[in-house]
Amino acid sequence: MEVLATTAAYIGAGTLLFTGYDHARHLAQYQQLVQRQAIWPVGFEPAVVRLIAAAEIALGLAAVALLLLEPSPFFLRPILLATSGLYLLYGSYGLWLLLQRPAAPCACSTLEHPTNIWVPIRAFSLAGLTLAGAVLTGELMRPVPTLAFFTILLMSTGLGELIWMLPTAMHDPFHAAPQRRLRSTSMP
Repeated sequence: MEVLATTAAYIGAGTLLFTGYDHARHLAQYQQLVQRQAIWPVGFEPAVVRLIAAAEIALGLAAVALLLLEPSPFFLRPILLATSGLYLLYGSYGLWLLLQRPAAPCACSTLEHPTNIWVPIRAFSLAGLTLAGAVLTGELMRPVPTLAFFTILLMSTGLGELIWMLPTAMHDPFHAAPQRRLRSTSMP
């Protein structure tokens, strides 16, 4: 359970920190994508994207710092539960966006692609992983310089990146926008 708990906690915390950093770094582009979703009242988008980026960075940084310093259940569990709740909110928002505005951009990152089913799947997966890390906080591996701990850090980073890229990797531009298909002139 130690490996599962530690990997899950680092994936949830690290992915949220990376997301917040990506949103803050490309704030203008993120704001444009949120504006194109046409959900928020006009003029509220700057405040919304700044609030989201700040929340992501604050929660992600707090969770990663607590994981690396001393994974105390008393402090870490509420942070991971809040992170899991944020991912649940993202998943619900992604489902709603998919049903109400399927051509709207995801705005998950600065990559521009429409929302697809993999957006809420990714968010709910991250919520589940982070929740597992929160529930199993007492099982977390202490941050000591061992091969096992470094392996978990590398594994968490790799799996987090794979989960992060899932909606983009599974995006089929020909299926999503049939009017843009190019007709092939070659024989099959």
